[in-house]
Amino acid sequence: MRSLGLERDAEGGSEGRTRARSFRVSGVGLKELSRKANTPARFPPAPSLISEERIRVGLLSGVAGYVDATGFVMLLGLFPAHLTGELVGAAVEFFSGHEPGRLTHLVMVPVFIASVAIAAIVARAVRGRGQAPLGALLTLMTLALVMLTASGTLPLFFGEEARGLATLVGGAWAVVAMGIQNTFMRESLSGSCPTTVMTGNLTQFVIELVNALLARFDRRCEPPSERARSDARLRVVSTALSSFLFGAALGGWMTAKLGPYGAALPAAIVGALTVSVRRQARA
Repeated sequence: MRSLGLERDAEGGSEGRTRARSFRVSGVGLKELSRKANTPARFPPAPSLISEERIRVGLLSGVAGYVDATGFVMLLGLFPAHLTGELVGAAVEFFSGHEPGRLTHLVMVPVFIASVAIAAIVARAVRGRGQAPLGALLTLMTLALVMLTASGTLPLFFGEEARGLATLVGGAWAVVAMGIQNTFMRESLSGSCPTTVMTGNLTQFVIELVNALLARFDRRCEPPSERARSDARLRVVSTALSSFLFGAALGGWMTAKLGPYGAALPAAIVGALTVSVRRQARA
């Protein structure tokens, strides 16, 4: 009776046609929807997003390796991105009774703390305006690297006696840049791969590599989604490690040849990344 009534309504006008369409959706259409609902969703891969993340991780890791090598060459063993080692060295010297030889290095610890504090304040202020803080923090990092590059000009204005001051100032700006990078990896890119301290990345790389090798001999069927996530993590951390090592080698060579002026390269890279992030934020 309902079917006949709907057919008469369909012949009578638009209201009948609407009800007829409703009947088709509630009848055969519901079966089709039910079949689709029970079918696992197949989301297309997003290679552009994966590629974008790997590019960003690779660039920032390369910059961190470069600046670490610059600090090591300029300040005779200072690693701007790994200042915890300076605290350990100072503690060993103090309690072993040796003459303190890391005074310059210890000065960099409060510099690092101050840079992190300033970056955190800026991130909080930008986030309070409803904006993502990554662009602002990248801008600060670019300025720090530009100041590192400019520190090489101090002897030109104040004579050769200012070379020691130029080394100290340049090392301080290298520490500031790495403090800011550590901050936005926590504040804005907390879900991404670390780009300054490589110990965790090396650990993750070994874990994922072992899992990938053992999966070939494991009879249990690993879900494709989990395998894909593991492969993605392996690619990202391997990118970070290789980029950091390459940046460290390049930074050591460039700093030995050009001094602080070699920092113009990471400054340009971070500047370009800043422009890209700000464009995406406006889009």
